[in-house]
Amino acid sequence: MKSADTADNMIDIAVFHIAETTSTMVAARELANKTPYGVVYADRQTAGKGRLPGRIWECPKGEGLLATFWFPTFFFKNYPPALVTGAVVFQALLQLIPPPVRAAHPLTIKWPNDILAEEKKLVGILCENTGTTILAGIGINLAQKEFPGQYRTVPTSLLLSYNVLVSQETMLQTIIDQFIAFQKQPESWFTVVNNNCAYKNEHVIFRRGTDTGTIISGIFKGIDRNGFLILETEHGILTEASGEIHATIDPETIIE
Repeated sequence: MKSADTADNMIDIAVFHIAETTSTMVAARELANKTPYGVVYADRQTAGKGRLPGRIWECPKGEGLLATFWFPTFFFKNYPPALVTGAVVFQALLQLIPPPVRAAHPLTIKWPNDILAEEKKLVGILCENTGTTILAGIGINLAQKEFPGQYRTVPTSLLLSYNVLVSQETMLQTIIDQFIAFQKQPESWFTVVNNNCAYKNEHVIFRRGTDTGTIISGIFKGIDRNGFLILETEHGILTEASGEIHATIDPETIIE
């Protein structure tokens, strides 16, 4: 893996590989004490977690990229880390999926922290702020052909949706390159996310906060520059900092 020049300085993103861990997020917390910029990826993790309580991220050994990056907090320039990371990963995927295939199977960013292929979950992102460091956990389904169990959003992989087989190392290096590109043009995250939002201008169900939060229906109008969701409801425009959206007007179809 490589470091690269930016307009201001040299960023050296140290790369660590481990065969198995409970979670790359846990491993990253420890490794962040060694270097200010880095990423750790694992062939297998036994206790990967999603953004909300009770959510897990499972992946057979070697069939996905399970990684956590870390950066000093100033790297994100007060922009929302999860959406910046989403924009970075989205741009990396565009580099690896042939345009004709991508045109037939749309790739979108689902607020606040997923990337969808054909409205199926391809990527999950989880960010954590320690006060001095931002941890950005990324799970990408690369080569899975089946997903046992029930999921809130039906999962997919690069192989299933695009017939593209990408190694962990190639995927990781492409993401590193895009993080470096972000530092050169940090404001670009907003255009990438807002122009590629899943369900934009569609009727959605918004669930505020957690799985037990208030449910509101409305038209999803995109995001503002703080990364807040903009929802047009019968009572006016709402801006929301956290929660989830679903492309349905029937809450009963939301699977826990």
